[in-house]
Amino acid sequence: MHAGHATDYLHILVVKVVRACNLRCKYCYYINDDTRDYGSSMTVETVTALYERYRDYLSALGRQGAIVWHGGEPLMLGRRRFGTFMELQSETGLAPFIHNKLQTNALLIDDAWIDFLRRHDIGIGVSIDTDRSAHDANRVTPTGEGPTTRPSKRSVGSGGRAFQRAS
Repeated sequence: MHAGHATDYLHILVVKVVRACNLRCKYCYYINDDTRDYGSSMTVETVTALYERYRDYLSALGRQGAIVWHGGEPLMLGRRRFGTFMELQSETGLAPFIHNKLQTNALLIDDAWIDFLRRHDIGIGVSIDTDRSAHDANRVTPTGEGPTTRPSKRSVGSGGRAFQRAS
């Protein structure tokens, strides 16, 4: 193994695109940070600069890379804004160099999101804590409920049904 620069190994870029989250996980590193209630997100200018630098980096190395969209809950960015960020990948010339992935709690997944993710070829990772009781004990809503026990709201289970229809 040779000693290289740390930048020689940057293949996956995790982008914390939004701080907002629809859960209040007990172990979250934003646990004492009230900003997760607000809709602050990356600006178009910041994303454009990020894309241009990542494109130049990957192009110089002749490599493919990946962007993992993260948060907070990245789906809280909304399809319209997320769509703008996807369009910018083509406009900045980054698109041929990367694959997009998304880490989500799946509570907002519905057919419209499934269509969006398919259209933009975005891979999905769903955050789940072991079994239902552990999941609901650690991943709670702002009112303190476990997301899979709220009868009148969408749950990870209903998001799962949307995923099943998509496959």
